[in-house]
Amino acid sequence: EHEIGHTLGFYHEHQNPNCGLQWNTDVVYAKFGEAPNCWSHETVDRQILRVVRQEKLDLCHSSAWDPASIMQYSFDACMIKGPPPYDKEGIPANETLSVMDRKIVAQVYPPTKCSQSPIGSAPPEAGM
Repeated sequence: EHEIGHTLGFYHEHQNPNCGLQWNTDVVYAKFGEAPNCWSHETVDRQILRVVRQEKLDLCHSSAWDPASIMQYSFDACMIKGPPPYDKEGIPANETLSVMDRKIVAQVYPPTKCSQSPIGSAPPEAGM
């Protein structure tokens, strides 16, 4: 679902200018520099640390940070200096669309007469 979010125009939520996470950059570079990612500092900057400019955000983003978003990476607490509670608890993996994700998708891609099922519901059975 995360990668589908990119195809719909979503950025990483932790790069939202209103996110407010304070990074332990040395730890972030070290963690993402090892397997399985083996990312360079440039890739870590692009995927994690670089904040998306406010003017680049469009209808696919709310102004508020949504730590429950499918577009939010999970982070160990050691990667985050603040604010609480993230510096102690980290950010868990999000494997489903958050309430805000669903709201934004519905605004940007409203249901049509041919697709009245709510986002996340099961598709109709084949042959029906």
